[in-house]
Amino acid sequence: MTCIVKGSAFYGEVAHDPKPLATKFDTGKMRCFLSHNKADKPIARSIGSHLQLSGIEVWFDEWEIRAGDSIPGKLNDGLAAFDAFLLLWSANASRSDWVRQELNSAIMRATSTGSAKIVPCMLDNTALPPLIADRCGIDFSDYRQIDHIATNRRTSTQ
Repeated sequence: MTCIVKGSAFYGEVAHDPKPLATKFDTGKMRCFLSHNKADKPIARSIGSHLQLSGIEVWFDEWEIRAGDSIPGKLNDGLAAFDAFLLLWSANASRSDWVRQELNSAIMRATSTGSAKIVPCMLDNTALPPLIADRCGIDFSDYRQIDHIATNRRTSTQ
C-alpha cells in the first residue's frame, strides 16, 4: 500500500515517529539530495529554495556543480553525504537515466547502511518504481502547495 500525503507531511507531521526524517550533520542541519530530471528543474529549484528557507541543507545540481567540475564526482559527493534523498518523480524523471542512477545509489545506501531516508515527491500521476512504491511520499502535483508547506514549516519551527 502506498502512502501519499499532502505537503507538510515531509516535515514529520504525518509520520508515526516524531523525529526528523534522518540524522543531522555536525552543522545541526539535515541535508537533502534533490534528485530530478532537467525538465522538472523549475519546480526542483522552488522546492530546494523553500527547504533552504526552512533551515535544511539542500544538494541541488545547479548550486553544487561549477564549470570544470566532474559531474559524476560531484554527484558522488552529494550522494555520499545526504540524510534524506528527495526523489522528484514525474513522467520526465521516469525516463531519465541520471535519475535512475541516483535512485539506485540511494536505494543501495538505504538498504546497506540504513543511514538514509528516501522520500518520493510525486509531481504527477506517474507510478513509482517498485522498489520504493511502499514508501510514504509527498504529493506535489499541485505546485501551489509549496508556498503553503514552507510557511507551515517556518511557523512550526519558531
